Amino acid sequence: MPATVRPFPSREVCPPAHVRWQESRALSVQLVRTQAAEFLAEVEHYRTLFEKHVYGNPNATQFDYQQHRMCLAKLIFKGDQLAINLLQSPEANAETRSVALDITAQVEELAHTFCEYHAPVTAAMDLPASFQTACEELKNGQVVKFDL
Repeated sequence: MPATVRPFPSREVCPPAHVRWQESRALSVQLVRTQAAEFLAEVEHYRTLFEKHVYGNPNATQFDYQQHRMCLAKLIFKGDQLAINLLQSPEANAETRSVALDITAQVEELAHTFCEYHAPVTAAMDLPASFQTACEELKNGQVVKFDL
């Protein structure tokens, strides 16, 4: 299992007073509900693929990790977009807010996984500061050669 990184800050569902600066389209709640169900099914589908090709694969390649990163980013984007569309729908109600919170919880988990697998080692909170410094020095080419 990769190193643990800084916990992702808790996400909040913005109250209606917040201004949406992202382009929006008025979508029916039923359409967004359908998209939400499809999104949750897609997350499960990719989790199965991640387990097979990344988490449970002792021979995972850089290409496997690149696909993992790409799929996580896509799912995070899609989930946030759906949650915003649900909350901004003219037909929004307690049920749509609940679905948006479910989607947001999935997005938080995906974002945490993204950071856990793809954040720089210097962001890991469970590694000693000396190791993080050494990684940063190595990255910057500050290598001390030892005489043997």
